[in-house]
Amino acid sequence: MELFRDKLMLGAIPISQIDKNGFPLCQFDEVRYKEKQYIIIWHPLYNEFVASHYTGEFIRFSVLDKVEYIRNLKKSYSIERNI
Repeated sequence: MELFRDKLMLGAIPISQIDKNGFPLCQFDEVRYKEKQYIIIWHPLYNEFVASHYTGEFIRFSVLDKVEYIRNLKKSYSIERNI
């Protein structure tokens, strides 16, 4: 769990994957896949970034090129707090 915490603390880091439109993805990106919204986060059991849904469902790293980027929640939150 230490690695999980360390990954989260890195913030909105690039994850070396792009969405279906060629947009580079980062940790804490909100993405859409098959009409559902997910958050990209580190998965400690699979040792990779995944798109996680609040239901517990998730999309593996190898499929993230099929998602559509919406926004980065970490960056959006920072901007809203500075207003």
